[in-house]
Amino acid sequence: MSRRREVVITGMGIISSLGTGLDSHWQHLVKKTTGIRQVTQGRVATPLQYAGRVEVSGLPPDAPDALLKQERLMSPSSLLGLWAVDEAVRQSGLDLLQIRPGRKALYIGAGDYTKVGYHDYYPALQDARLEDGKTIDYELLNRATLHKVNPFVLLEWLTNNLVAFVSLRYKVQGPNTILASHSPCGGQALELAIRSLVRGDADVAIVVGACCWVTPIPLFEMDTLGLLSQCRDGARSFRPFDRRRDGFIAGEGAAALVLDSLLERARRRSSLKRPTSLAGEMPPSSERFSVSATSPRSAESAAWASRWRRVNRRWRWP
Repeated sequence: MSRRREVVITGMGIISSLGTGLDSHWQHLVKKTTGIRQVTQGRVATPLQYAGRVEVSGLPPDAPDALLKQERLMSPSSLLGLWAVDEAVRQSGLDLLQIRPGRKALYIGAGDYTKVGYHDYYPALQDARLEDGKTIDYELLNRATLHKVNPFVLLEWLTNNLVAFVSLRYKVQGPNTILASHSPCGGQALELAIRSLVRGDADVAIVVGACCWVTPIPLFEMDTLGLLSQCRDGARSFRPFDRRRDGFIAGEGAAALVLDSLLERARRRSSLKRPTSLAGEMPPSSERFSVSATSPRSAESAAWASRWRRVNRRWRWP
């Protein structure tokens, strides 16, 4: 690979239940703080009572008017994705609007399950129920839907929701792909972005991973599949790379990277003291250890899991 096509990270952004921004996350990590909290109580099963919810709502403060007008069309994970992308672009020092739209790439790993419960239709379904409480009058349902269901709800359900708004924000018209393959999709998006820069298909790439898994129906489904921790120790039940884990605790958040293919320009521009090089081969995405898997699927994945367990013992998470 030539030096001209060495791919480097020049900007990073993140938002999660730990906080907003890289600095906030690093401070919480150093303090060994958890972003998991008890979000509900009562008769709900214990695994559904804990999650990592983001406290921020709405668009980033410097969002342009064109984006503010579109906010009602955005899914929750798209809003989080825009927060992460804005931070990554600021840190890169890059004026994306000065780069030709066709030379900017966008790759996204998405996992927004907030609409799985069809709760937007609940008011209309209530109006359409007959006296027995079980039968639906479909003519009434059609009329009620016109007046009580957000007409833009289907746009929020689209997996490529975030693509539209990042493209609008930064005038991205180059190579782009959105992936929805559960845990690995963020890593797969990064791999595709690197390949697009190495091949010369684009000069700059934005990579985003965004998800929202904290609404009741997705939590219930993941618990039924045996993926969630039973939370016997409350918020401390799931620690990074813990060999004793019995599942994971769901959350929401987003992370973004800005990648550049011109190393010297990146060094001069980025606020990172030393832009991180991504040159070299990446292991196949399908072989990486999934957060929701119960065991590694290959010798390579097992080696990575063993390495992280050693890190975990040194770090001594609470």
